[in-house]
Amino acid sequence: QLMRVYGALMWSLGKVIPTPEVNRVYLGSFWPRYKTPVGTVYEENAELIASEQRDLLRDLRSIPKNAALRRVNEIVKRARQARVHAHIIGHLRSELPSIFGKDKKAKALVEDLPTEFRKIQTKYNLPPGDFPHTEAFKNDLSGFKIADFNKLSQKLISNADEALSVDFPKLMQKFPTDSRRSVDIGLPEGSSEVDGGRFGDQPPVTFRPPPYSALSEAAASSSSGRNPFGEDTEGHPGLLRYRGLFQERSDSTRKMLGADDAKEILSESGLPHEWLREVWNIADWDRRGELDQVQFEVAMRLCEHLKNKENLDAAKQQVFGELGLLSRYQGS
Repeated sequence: QLMRVYGALMWSLGKVIPTPEVNRVYLGSFWPRYKTPVGTVYEENAELIASEQRDLLRDLRSIPKNAALRRVNEIVKRARQARVHAHIIGHLRSELPSIFGKDKKAKALVEDLPTEFRKIQTKYNLPPGDFPHTEAFKNDLSGFKIADFNKLSQKLISNADEALSVDFPKLMQKFPTDSRRSVDIGLPEGSSEVDGGRFGDQPPVTFRPPPYSALSEAAASSSSGRNPFGEDTEGHPGLLRYRGLFQERSDSTRKMLGADDAKEILSESGLPHEWLREVWNIADWDRRGELDQVQFEVAMRLCEHLKNKENLDAAKQQVFGELGLLSRYQGS
């Protein structure tokens, strides 16, 4: 039950927090030290809890480094945008005639701004993602006279290019990037307690990947349910094999795949319409008329089994078991 709650919580957070990264959930035991321990003690998940505590402390200690990295990345982003902005202004200024017709030419340049952006991108080999939104930039230009802009300073552009290609990479190299290095977090291997606040008086421990399952390999292979958020190893049945397709076709904000897009994808399987209706009824178990990432995975896997001439009920049990959804299968 512990790992089912763990996986369900991570899944729920993925719907609420709009980030591409998987939200990390830490498990912990919060029994106060001053209270008498309960009579019944379960040791099955002791190492899991201790490892989670070590990971939490390690991540807490990495907050200053991560904050500094975010600041540097933000500076790099703003520097790239400033460089593109300078090229745009310089290009528009250089396109104006020397004496007559400046206002007319400036108006024509603003109206055909996408074409001018493409010219600048090709001429200076600039990434398109650094360019501003066309309509917003048009509105900003409406309050200025292009003829009053300064000409492009090649010296300043060279300084910006040097900062982006030399200075910022040197700065980034000062931050440790090897997550496999030993991390001194003040909790030795095998310990199940955290001594609050003491980090430097214990020997360093070797970082290990977060434990997504407290079961041994033998127990996991014989378990009726699989944790869908397990380690990303090739061939693991709990992996979301259609994650890339879902992210490509789904709403990036709501993280949902609409009925029309799902119909188009599922129809490519070549299965009869009646079978696809059954697949949809199984996958859309909450009757929202759209699929989240796990529901889409269920639908695609059911289509795989049906294409192999397998029985729908047997395919349903196997798919739900692989994805750790047996409780939902048994309740349906």
